[in-house]
Order: sequence, then C-alpha cells, then structure tokens
Amino acid sequence: QAEAEAATRAQQAAEAQAELAAVREEREAAEARAQQLQAEITAVRANLLESEEAQATDRAVRAEADAAMRALEVSDAQVELAAVRKEKQASEAREQQLQVEVAEVRLNLFQAEEAQALSNKQRLELEEGLARSQGEAEEARA
Repeated sequence: QAEAEAATRAQQAAEAQAELAAVREEREAAEARAQQLQAEITAVRANLLESEEAQATDRAVRAEADAAMRALEVSDAQVELAAVRKEKQASEAREQQLQVEVAEVRLNLFQAEEAQALSNKQRLELEEGLARSQGEAEEARA
C-alpha cells in the first residue's frame, strides 16, 4: 500500500510538474504576445505621432497659403483702388478742362454780343448821320 501511495504521489508530482511546465509555456507565450503587442502599440504611436506632425505641417502650409492669398487679394485691391483714384483724377481734370472751355465759349459769346451791339449802334449812328446829311443836302438844294 505504501508503494501504491508512493506511485500515486509520484504520478501526482509528475502531473503537477507537467501542469507547471504547461503553465510556464503559457506564461512565456503570453509574455511574448505582450511584447509583440507592446511593439505594435509603439509602432502605432509612432505612426500617430508622424500623422499628427504631418497634419500640423499641413495646417501650417495651408495657413501660409491662405495668408499669401489674402496678401495677394489685398494687393489686387490696392491696385484696383489706385486705378480708380487715377481714373477719378483724370475725370476731375477733364471736368475742369470742360469748365474752362465752357467759360471761354461764354466769354466769346459775350464778346460777340457786345461787338454786335457796338456794330448795331455804329450802324444806327451812321444811318442817322447819313439821314442828316441827306436832309441837309436836300435843304441846301431847296
């Protein structure tokens, strides 16, 4: 009976050792899997960091492009404003020139009217003088 108990114990010890070996193998496999998962997590984090850096670079480039476009739009607006101001100055200069021309025409018309009035007065005086002379000549003949 002691031998049977010893054999049972030996068998139980062998089973325990086999179980322990299996547990160790499972533990080693789990540790290897944990290391593999840790490596994958590190790779994912590195990719995420690269992606975030790429996004930050992309945002910076877009912001710079937007700023350049706004500067170009401002520049275009300034060019248009300068052109409008130049056109306005040219228009004002033309308006002043036209006002001078209108004043000259009015002056010429006024001078022509004065000359006409003077001419009419002189003609009347000449006609009166001629009528007097004719009247005097008729009186002298009579």
